Amino acid sequence: MFIKNKHVITAMIIAPISVIISYFAVDYYVSEVPHKAQQGELYKMLVKPNCRWESGQCDLVNGDFKISITPKRQA
Repeated sequence: MFIKNKHVITAMIIAPISVIISYFAVDYYVSEVPHKAQQGELYKMLVKPNCRWESGQCDLVNGDFKISITPKRQA
Protein backbone atom coordinates (compact mmCIF):
# COMPACT_ATOMS: atom_id res chain seq x y z
CA MET A 1 0.00 0.00 0.00
CA PHE A 2 2.84 2.43 0.89
CA ILE A 3 4.82 1.70 -2.30
CA LYS A 4 1.79 2.14 -4.55
CA ASN A 5 1.47 5.83 -3.71
CA LYS A 6 2.69 7.81 -6.76
CA HIS A 7 3.98 10.68 -4.63
CA VAL A 8 6.24 8.36 -2.62
CA ILE A 9 7.58 6.70 -5.77
CA THR A 10 8.28 10.08 -7.36
CA ALA A 11 10.04 11.32 -4.22
CA MET A 12 12.18 8.15 -4.04
CA ILE A 13 13.32 8.73 -7.64
CA ILE A 14 13.87 12.50 -7.50
CA ALA A 15 15.53 12.79 -4.05
CA PRO A 16 18.79 10.96 -4.88
CA ILE A 17 19.08 12.76 -8.22
CA SER A 18 18.64 16.17 -6.59
CA VAL A 19 21.21 15.31 -3.91
CA ILE A 20 23.84 14.43 -6.52
CA ILE A 21 23.12 17.56 -8.59
CA SER A 22 23.23 19.83 -5.53
CA TYR A 23 26.50 18.25 -4.32
CA PHE A 24 28.29 19.12 -7.56
CA ALA A 25 26.60 22.53 -7.85
CA VAL A 26 27.71 23.60 -4.36
CA ASP A 27 31.25 22.37 -5.05
CA TYR A 28 31.32 24.39 -8.29
CA TYR A 29 30.12 27.62 -6.67
CA VAL A 30 32.06 27.40 -3.37
CA SER A 31 35.43 25.95 -4.40
CA GLU A 32 38.44 28.25 -4.55
CA VAL A 33 39.95 28.89 -7.97
CA PRO A 34 43.65 27.99 -8.01
CA HIS A 35 46.01 30.81 -8.94
CA LYS A 36 49.72 31.19 -9.55
CA ALA A 37 51.97 32.11 -6.66
CA GLN A 38 53.08 35.73 -6.71
CA GLN A 39 56.62 36.76 -5.89
CA GLY A 40 56.92 38.45 -2.51
CA GLU A 41 53.67 36.99 -1.11
CA LEU A 42 53.44 34.72 1.94
CA TYR A 43 51.97 31.21 1.68
CA LYS A 44 51.33 28.77 4.51
CA MET A 45 53.12 25.43 4.39
CA LEU A 46 51.98 22.15 5.96
CA VAL A 47 54.60 20.77 8.33
CA LYS A 48 55.10 17.01 8.03
CA PRO A 49 55.53 14.91 11.21
CA ASN A 50 59.24 14.26 10.59
CA CYS A 51 60.14 17.81 11.77
CA ARG A 52 61.93 16.92 14.98
CA TRP A 53 65.24 17.91 16.54
CA GLU A 54 66.45 14.30 16.49
CA SER A 55 65.99 13.74 12.75
CA GLY A 56 67.59 17.00 11.65
CA GLN A 57 65.29 17.17 8.62
CA CYS A 58 61.93 18.87 8.04
CA ASP A 59 59.54 18.48 5.11
CA LEU A 60 57.09 21.26 4.20
CA VAL A 61 54.24 20.89 1.67
CA ASN A 62 51.78 23.24 -0.04
CA GLY A 63 49.86 21.55 -2.87
CA ASP A 64 52.39 20.35 -5.47
CA PHE A 65 55.26 22.28 -3.89
CA LYS A 66 57.42 20.24 -1.50
CA ILE A 67 60.56 21.39 0.26
CA SER A 68 62.92 19.49 2.53
CA ILE A 69 65.01 21.49 5.02
CA THR A 70 68.14 20.02 6.57
CA PRO A 71 70.17 22.20 8.95
CA LYS A 72 73.92 22.48 8.59
CA ARG A 73 75.55 21.48 11.86
CA GLN A 74 78.36 23.64 13.17
CA ALA A 75 80.86 22.63 15.79
